[in-house]
Amino acid sequence: MLRITTTALLTTLSLAAGLTGCVDNESSLFIEGVLSLPASDCLARPDSDAEFISQGVLDVYFAQGYVAAVQVGNQLTQQGNREKTRTETSRLRLEGVTGTVFDVNGGEHAFEAIATGFAHPASGTEPGLAAMFVNLVNTEAIAALKATAGYGMIVVRFRVYGTTLGGKEIESGEYDYPIYVCNGCLVDYPADADDPAQAGYQCTVSADTGSEETICYVGQDQRFPCTACAAVDQACRIPDDNPWNQ
Repeated sequence: MLRITTTALLTTLSLAAGLTGCVDNESSLFIEGVLSLPASDCLARPDSDAEFISQGVLDVYFAQGYVAAVQVGNQLTQQGNREKTRTETSRLRLEGVTGTVFDVNGGEHAFEAIATGFAHPASGTEPGLAAMFVNLVNTEAIAALKATAGYGMIVVRFRVYGTTLGGKEIESGEYDYPIYVCNGCLVDYPADADDPAQAGYQCTVSADTGSEETICYVGQDQRFPCTACAAVDQACRIPDDNPWNQ
């Protein structure tokens, strides 16, 4: 199985990439990171003390894409003034992302996706924060990864863009997000889920594995028990049929 380390891949991409976009805009709007979603409700809450994911995991056997909760910051200064009846134009309407998926085989898959959000202007030195859900790896990229057995570390390089209420188009700088791609690696086969009436290990949907976590996106970042899919998938029911175990 081909694997490229995150450090080596990021270094190569940094040397190869050129700088684009307006410097002023890149300092005004920035990507802070990919939020870690709480398994209790899967809600993205922008916060200065938020917990971020440094690297994602994408299981292409189960997932149709990779959706990231991205926290962005708006550093535009406030322009509104009630005394002068001047409206606030530095509020930012987030509209989407553009980027490229760099796979382990040297392939590049450009993408653009609609992603919405709203960021208030900065307050003093503190930026206005917002969270937006972004589809970083779409079904087309998933198909390409499967076709080329592109398992291992990939990097998604992307920018966020939007428009202020004053009509100014603005774009962030680039952000690199590494994702480990596998094929069947996120499903677990607990011992207490084995059907004793069947020869060998066969996962039964009636087993209680004691897991009460909500799976935000199946096949992305979070592990899940075989009981969640044994009724509909052979690879969930029988570990030997899972491509990750072959």
